[in-house]
Amino acid sequence: MNSRFDPVSTLRGELAPPADKSISHRAALFAAMCDEPVTITNYLDSEDTRSTLDAIQALGAAVDQQDGADLVIRGVGLRTPAEVTGGTVNVGNAGTLLRLLPGWLAGQTGGVWTLEAGILPENEASVRMHERCGFRIVGRRERLGRMAGEWCDVLLLERRSRVVG
Repeated sequence: MNSRFDPVSTLRGELAPPADKSISHRAALFAAMCDEPVTITNYLDSEDTRSTLDAIQALGAAVDQQDGADLVIRGVGLRTPAEVTGGTVNVGNAGTLLRLLPGWLAGQTGGVWTLEAGILPENEASVRMHERCGFRIVGRRERLGRMAGEWCDVLLLERRSRVVG
């Protein structure tokens, strides 16, 4: 179906796009960097985006689920009290988070941090992606994760800041 509309001087209306993983990661990180509460509508609920919420909570932000899909994030500002994490933040298997979070952490006082991830060895693409982003394999935990109802080994990966404490 083709439609033609005559030009208008102003365009008004509302658009509710579908939930998006990339936008959800970024919205949560930006909200965590704010000094005022931020409401995020239509946040995608997935394992990766839950990793982002877990990471910003570990850095001191508060996350409240509002009626249905809305989240309210009470951020910590640009200078997070990262010492609450002991310098370690788990990024899970969230590729977008592992790329974006170091930029925020690099600006923190002290500049010492470690990102951790646990990945099933069978997920070779994710292991390679983490390695391209500066992660290294530091160990293997036996029967720590589940895939298709079966207990599986998990590779432990980490990425540390260039500054060493």
